Amino acid sequence: MLLTINREAVILQPTQDFFDWLSAAYKDDEPMDEYEFCENDQSTVYLIPEHENLDQTMEYLKKNYQSYLKNELFSWYTDSEGLSLKVSWDMFQKFFNIRIQTMVFEAGDGPILVEDEGFE
Repeated sequence: MLLTINREAVILQPTQDFFDWLSAAYKDDEPMDEYEFCENDQSTVYLIPEHENLDQTMEYLKKNYQSYLKNELFSWYTDSEGLSLKVSWDMFQKFFNIRIQTMVFEAGDGPILVEDEGFE
């Protein structure tokens, strides 16, 4: 039997705006293309606290989006010292297609391993 867990899944799929922004920041690298990236559906999934409704979930994301953005940037470029991270909530919404899944099931065997990497 599959068990539900007390989390929601937020799926962030980068848009072309995100790739254009990264390409502008890292001019030496080849331009990136949303289609090529999304062709393999390599979106990031974040498990966040469970909320009563979609409005509460969006408020949570609005308060915490900078941590998710830093993590997304770090997954592309580990040398982010010169990159300006002053991004607004509106810009974040343009950078990612945000999908929220409220039903999350534990379907694996064994314990969940947590790595100590990324940003807070």
